[in-house]
Amino acid sequence: MNLPNRLTLSRVLMIPVFVALLETAYIRTMPQGARTILCAAATLVFVAAAITDIIDGKLARRWGMITDFGKLFDPLADKLLVTAALIIFVYHGFFHGWVVVVILSREFIVTGLRSLGERHQRTIAADNWGKWKTISQTVAIIYGLVHITVLNAAQLAGPLQSIWIGPPHLEYWSGWMLDALITVALLTTVASGVTYLVRNWDLVDQRARD
Repeated sequence: MNLPNRLTLSRVLMIPVFVALLETAYIRTMPQGARTILCAAATLVFVAAAITDIIDGKLARRWGMITDFGKLFDPLADKLLVTAALIIFVYHGFFHGWVVVVILSREFIVTGLRSLGERHQRTIAADNWGKWKTISQTVAIIYGLVHITVLNAAQLAGPLQSIWIGPPHLEYWSGWMLDALITVALLTTVASGVTYLVRNWDLVDQRARD
């Protein structure tokens, strides 16, 4: 197995580690200090996974190591990682459930279009909207993880807690920023899905006629 594929595989393996760390942190009887450490560790694992996403594709293209494994598991790993993080956020009340529905709907639409494209010998490559979608989702999730970590850390340290809760009310502004980032991620996700659909509507129309 070449290096890009190993990086992709490592990202797949990081997903259950990330989920386990974050979910263990929210066990009701978990001490506050341990909860903070687990949230920080989950954040680092997610960041590491995001970095492998940047590196593996570039190395595969630069070194001519594009394989069927990479074509399948690289985008799959990305979707699983983002979906896992969003579901956890929804479960613990940081995001609304419809956020995950919108994002997953876009992924199903694009996956379906690519399947239709393969049947008609058309390659539907990622465009700039798709790249911005990935970046905006990743940034929103990383910020959310940092927000959760600081939220827990603030309950440990008196000075940090007073700054976080009291003036200048960092908790409020941090929560507002998280809402803004997930809104941007949603807008780019919808725009990306609509762009793919409009550009390849002939495939859908032809499929409906068959």
